[in-house]
Parts: sequence; structure tokens; C-alpha cells
Amino acid sequence: MASWPFPDERHVPGKTPRPEISPAFDAAKAAPAYTVDRMWQENLTYQYGVDLYNAAFFWEAHEVWEPVWMRSGGNSRERLLVQGLIQLSNGCLKIVMERQDAAARLLTIARDKIAEAEHGEPCMMGIALQSLRNDIEAFRSSLETSTCDGESLLRQRPELILS
Repeated sequence: MASWPFPDERHVPGKTPRPEISPAFDAAKAAPAYTVDRMWQENLTYQYGVDLYNAAFFWEAHEVWEPVWMRSGGNSRERLLVQGLIQLSNGCLKIVMERQDAAARLLTIARDKIAEAEHGEPCMMGIALQSLRNDIEAFRSSLETSTCDGESLLRQRPELILS
């Protein structure tokens, strides 16, 4: 989808050293000046963040989405959506870091931000919002009741599908 390769390794704060260079940093620098729904197909930085998240590069997805979020307007739906995606990725990262309570809290925030972005519209920036919100809630619920290890649990995370 996007034009950057995946990083060689996944960064996990407290477990691996922070990378000095990364394709994620290059993608973040290439973020368009403005993040708007109608231009999501041209926003390769946004799309690369989706690819990173789907490939379990959670810290890297957050790094890439940060400038996309910062370049969306005020309390816009775009800003709420990207903030929700960042929190979803952070929640998954907390599972990798074995901090399930923090993960559950972040997944709740992600679900709520997606709900705010929805505002009666079924799709935004290529994502079916109600479906994603429902998937996040199901994932959060399974986190609270699961006895699975983190890796098994992460296989149940919502997939981001752009349409």
C-alpha cells in the first residue's frame, strides 16, 4: 500500500533500544500538511501507519500517525479518528509490554474516540467506524477475561481494513 518498507525490528519500550533510524521516521516526515477525510487515499503516511499496525509494529504505527493527527483540524472527526487509532495501537503495545490494565484503559479510550469520530457517518478515511468500534470493544472484553498469553491475545486484535 505505502512506499516504505517495514522496520527491521519492532520497538518495545523498556525491552528494546529506541531505534536511531527507521522507515517509520521517514514516513512521519512525509505526512501531508493537512489531514482530511476526502484525501485519505493520497495520505501515504496514514496508510503506512495502518500497514504497520496490521503487521504488529505498534510503537512505529503511533510514531507515523502522530504527525497525521497533529495536522488534522481542531476537534475534527479526522483528529478523533486518528487519535483513536493511536490509542488502539498503544493499547496493543501495552499488551506486548505485559501491562494489561493500561491496555484495557487505552482500548476504552480508542473505542470512545472512534465513537466520537463516527458522528452518524458509517465510514471515514477508508475505515468502517461502527465495525471498528465493535471490534475494539470485543477485543477489550477478551483482554479482561482471557487467560491467554499476550501474543495469543494480540492475534484477536481488530484488523484495520481500508476500503
